[in-house]
Amino acid sequence: MYAVASCPVCRARFRGTATCSRCGTDVGPLMRLAAMAHASREQSRTALANGDWSAALGHARRAQELCVTRSGQALLAVATALTARERTGAGEQNA
Repeated sequence: MYAVASCPVCRARFRGTATCSRCGTDVGPLMRLAAMAHASREQSRTALANGDWSAALGHARRAQELCVTRSGQALLAVATALTARERTGAGEQNA
């Protein structure tokens, strides 16, 4: 699924209601998926800020599975890189 900003039936822009203002389609389920993806991206950002790369990666993956966005793709790339770096030990400093 890709970022949802319009009705999948008539392409009218969302107006913040669960029913399309133009054609009457129930867009509530799509809006819920977009909201869940947003929440997962926020959880990923929080995990990144806390240095929990694997949790950040999991949340970023979940967000992209629910609703693909450019910011989600960037977040996923950062989390993937940091997780890979951690797994290879590249982030460790020599004592």
